Amino acid sequence: MTDTTTWTRDALIARTDAAFALDHARLPVTPERARLRLEYFDVVTAVARGELDAQQAAVRFERITDQVA
Repeated sequence: MTDTTTWTRDALIARTDAAFALDHARLPVTPERARLRLEYFDVVTAVARGELDAQQAAVRFERITDQVA
């Protein structure tokens, strides 16, 4: 079986950090947090479809993480 992932190590770390920031904080779900959560899933989907590369995704995940904190 060959490795067919388009995710790089850095992109996966950024993705995990963003997911943790969105899910770990026990804060009320505000419209802004909901928007960030939707953006997170949009980025994941865009990489899966080949619309974003891993480096672009990492930058967007880092931005999401910064906005949650």
